[in-house]
Amino acid sequence: MKIRTQFVINTAILGIILLLVSAAMLITDQSVKNTHQQEALATQIEREAYELGYLANDYLLHRESQQASRWEAKFASFSNDLLKMDVNTPEQQALLANIETNRQRLKGVFVEVRASIENAPQTQEPGSDAQFMQVSWSRLEVQSQGMIFDASRLTWLLREQEDQLRQVTSLLSFVLISMLGAFLWVNYGLTFRRTLKAIAELQAGTRVIGSGDLDFAIAVKNDDEIGELSRAFNQMTASLRMVTASKADLEKEISERKQAEEALRRNEALLLETGKLAKVGGWELDLETMQPTWTLETYHIHEVDPSLQPGLEGAIDFYAPEARPQISEAVRRAIEEGQSYDLELPLITAKGRNIWIRTMGQPEFRDGKCVRLFGTIQDITERKQAEVELIRLASFPERNPNPIVELGYSGDILYLNPKTRELFPDLASSGPKHPILADLEHVIPKFTEGKLQKHIIQEVKAGDAYYHQTIVNIPESKRIRLYNVDITERKQAEEALLAASLQKQASEYARSLIEVSIDPLVTISPEGKITDVNEATVKATGVPRQELIGTNFSSYFTEPEKAEQGYRQVFAQGFATDYPLTIRHRDGHLTDVLYNASLYKDAHGRILGAFAAARDVTVQKRAEAELKRHKENLEVLVKERTSELEESSRDLARSNENLEQFAYVASHDLQEPLRVMSSYSQLLERRYKGRLDQDADEFIDFIVEAAARMQKLITDLLAYSRAGHSTADMAGVDCNKIVRGLVDGMATTIESADGNVTFDRLPVITAHESSLTQLFQNLIGNALKFRGEQPPCIHVSARQAEEEWVFSVRDNGIGIEPQYSQRIFMIFQRLHPRDKYPGTGIGLSICKKIVDTLGGRIWVESEPGQGATFYFTAPIRKE
Repeated sequence: MKIRTQFVINTAILGIILLLVSAAMLITDQSVKNTHQQEALATQIEREAYELGYLANDYLLHRESQQASRWEAKFASFSNDLLKMDVNTPEQQALLANIETNRQRLKGVFVEVRASIENAPQTQEPGSDAQFMQVSWSRLEVQSQGMIFDASRLTWLLREQEDQLRQVTSLLSFVLISMLGAFLWVNYGLTFRRTLKAIAELQAGTRVIGSGDLDFAIAVKNDDEIGELSRAFNQMTASLRMVTASKADLEKEISERKQAEEALRRNEALLLETGKLAKVGGWELDLETMQPTWTLETYHIHEVDPSLQPGLEGAIDFYAPEARPQISEAVRRAIEEGQSYDLELPLITAKGRNIWIRTMGQPEFRDGKCVRLFGTIQDITERKQAEVELIRLASFPERNPNPIVELGYSGDILYLNPKTRELFPDLASSGPKHPILADLEHVIPKFTEGKLQKHIIQEVKAGDAYYHQTIVNIPESKRIRLYNVDITERKQAEEALLAASLQKQASEYARSLIEVSIDPLVTISPEGKITDVNEATVKATGVPRQELIGTNFSSYFTEPEKAEQGYRQVFAQGFATDYPLTIRHRDGHLTDVLYNASLYKDAHGRILGAFAAARDVTVQKRAEAELKRHKENLEVLVKERTSELEESSRDLARSNENLEQFAYVASHDLQEPLRVMSSYSQLLERRYKGRLDQDADEFIDFIVEAAARMQKLITDLLAYSRAGHSTADMAGVDCNKIVRGLVDGMATTIESADGNVTFDRLPVITAHESSLTQLFQNLIGNALKFRGEQPPCIHVSARQAEEEWVFSVRDNGIGIEPQYSQRIFMIFQRLHPRDKYPGTGIGLSICKKIVDTLGGRIWVESEPGQGATFYFTAPIRKE
């Protein structure tokens, strides 16, 4: 059994035991609380029984209503407390029943006594009837004493029950502790002893293997995690035996690694000596730990033991007090704002020596956050002393070994010492454009305007030499003097140190980028040999890195000749883009890739080799093949479906044409006999109405009305069949013109209804003019027909919404129930009886068909008695 499985089982058993015992303890504790509450209540009942007896005696003596009311109040409280009692043993329940019986009897006796007292003659003196008082007192006392005795007995039983429950709680606590201790002891015996013993055996085996005995095998006794670990150690030992079998390869790898380490040591020694020569040290501040790291030369500059690990505050404390705010602010701005700094500040070493240093800091950001601050520190005490000496020698410019130049505020050269004339013979002719006088056109105004009082220090480059230049203001004579010190050697040392540091960082960074790539990356020599690979290449080929290096690049592909042509193309053209190849893994499986490659060169432009990156496109190729197959199937299906749709379209066109012909013929043939029937029925009505009996007149009216309704129905059906049958021959239609014409044509109907029809400026839409006229006529006609008690007010408007026009016809008529908002657009659907609102129920169906042909929607928003607004949309068709 697995250790984890056994631990889970043991934990589950312990949890179940703890849960059961805890539940029992909680139940028992709750029972103790309930019993305690019942005991307190029983005590209260016993006390109230005493008080009832006392109040009854008080009433018998005084016979006043006040005493009776107090007894009644106490009895009510006693009865309420008795109802709250909840006991569970038979004896307790029997006592509670006795108390209830005595309570009822006590109530009955008190009522009888009170009635006797209140009905006694007024002339009788209180207390004169001794026999009555004796009997009444005895009856009341018997009931009271019975309740007191039973309540006292009940209190004692509840107290005894509470003590028993408390004992059970203590016993359960003891059982819980005992079971927990027993479980821990058993668990230790069954699990931990076995585990510790197995681990000890495993440790002994690993020591044997660590001593070099790779033939030793650790015994596997249990089928658990430790057994699996033992088997893993045995497999590792076997793998080590296989790996170490190739001693020559191992010695070669060790030799190469030693050579690389030796080269790294030489570079580090060179970097250290260069820093020592230039008195330049390096430092780094990790912003996660806020712990600086110093190079050895940095420790020497601070005169601190290299074992010291100074914090950030400790490093700043080395600066002179007047310089600490400046360096602290520079560090803050570098971290928060990303600004590098270059400062010359006084510093006090650990031995108390005052020196001058130049410190440079550069922040490093990652994902918008500063993660590191690094830079250099240089001892410039000698240079500062030289500057002081330079100022001292200012009075002896002719003998000064450094270039000195004096200029007026106007920029005119007033004096050049011999060293200046020797080094810069063209200075007088070049004037302010000479490199040694760089930036003076910006510096001189600062002196003349009073923005600078003393001097400026800067570095300038003249030819191949670097100079530390101090520009001193001499306001008394309106002159400035330039003291220059050659610092070329120091600058070259600094640049060499920085270049070595950057080269090291760039090498480490480039290697990390190569290794993190999920694409195979390879560098190839001009001879076609692999010079370096990343881990992704190892995984793609199944060949270790040390075996890949030095072998032919083209030998790991299914088409070696094509691969060779690819890398030769790179060396011939300088690049290759999306070159398709297939890598063959050592185990046989293939990976389709696209190679992109370019040349890389040294600092002098000489070609060192080619850098190639492969992108795995296996999944993409499979997807393309699958897509091609689906595309071919889809094209076949589309052709079949297109043929079916064309056939269906032709059938539908023939069906529509036949339907239109049928509708026209049917309506024409139906209307002819209907006109005859209508004419003769109207003739009967004119000639014989009033000559026959009343039933005959009514029958003739029915015939005339039915004929008229039938003719209207046929007309509407014909209009429905013709409405919106085609979108061909549509043209721009001015809705203003249509609505204005309808209002003029319906003027008589509008005036007879005392109505009013208004409309906003309406757009021009693409439609059939006749269909659009019928649409507006039906909507406005319905608004006039279904009017309420007020005169009808109808308003037509339109608004543009994205790529369609939304029209609305609003009225103040009787309105429509929302539940019928879809039904009214169905053919022959009516919501009102014909005798109240005439019509065939086809008008709104025609409207829907016309709007559907336009490619729009139609709907209604209404409430009963609140009028209705019919909306329909028409797309904006661009010409």
